[in-house]
Amino acid sequence: MSRYTDSVDHSTLKKLVRAGTVANAVLVAEPEGWAIVVQVNRSQFPLAAKTGQVRRWANADSAIRYLDKIGIHELRCDARQLAALGQARARRPDASKKLKEAHQALDYDRWFREQVAAGQAAVEAGEVSDIDDVFARLDARAAAAEAADVK
Repeated sequence: MSRYTDSVDHSTLKKLVRAGTVANAVLVAEPEGWAIVVQVNRSQFPLAAKTGQVRRWANADSAIRYLDKIGIHELRCDARQLAALGQARARRPDASKKLKEAHQALDYDRWFREQVAAGQAAVEAGEVSDIDDVFARLDARAAAAEAADVK
């Protein structure tokens, strides 16, 4: 998209559409994604993001829905670089690992909450042991294990 010297942002494009000065719109396949170029009078302008860079969409459907929403219902499509589409986008090989870790964290959180709920239910039902009883049972288990090791 470096062949353009200027661009339009979302609010300017909306005003141009309302004024009826947009002659046509072109959906352009580029290695970085789908871009929109509008023609106003004899000049062509790519749509810019808030950063000032050319706004790109990951898929053509989203770009078409955007154009429809702002009032552009007819467009052309330049698919000459369709084969290169997506090649320039940064890949995220760690995304699968992070997603798996997030699911594991959710599973643990769910299990932990179930354990807390079970403990609270036991307290409410009076099914809890006195701390001295708990330590007495632990001491008995330790003594039994020690006796088994001695034999």
